[in-house]
Amino acid sequence: MINNKIKEELKKRRITIEELSKVLNFTYSYTHRIVSGKIPLNNLEILRKISDYIGVPITYWFDDSTNNSVVIGSHNQINGNNNKVEVQLKSDIEKLKNEIDNLKIQLRLKDELIELLREQVKTLKKLE
Repeated sequence: MINNKIKEELKKRRITIEELSKVLNFTYSYTHRIVSGKIPLNNLEILRKISDYIGVPITYWFDDSTNNSVVIGSHNQINGNNNKVEVQLKSDIEKLKNEIDNLKIQLRLKDELIELLREQVKTLKKLE
């Protein structure tokens, strides 16, 4: 997940949330929620600002060698109600929905990046 990679890079480079929030022109709280994954990072421009500040290409965040696996735990709860058994998967279903949403966002961001790169190629071809 992009948020985890950002969090790791900030820690590795000793960049605080406060410093990043100034770069992004967001409040500390909002920036913290982005980095922690509570708010999905779904804006290519924000990702570009983070990339520029950290000093990595924007494609770094989309490195497919990263393992984006989801583990479903065994914390199932069975409730009986008038001979009706309801199985609740606690937060597992919600986690999977969030992961799907995050993957959709990553896919959209990759599509935007591909389009941006196509435009750059067209521009470079015109300059030749």
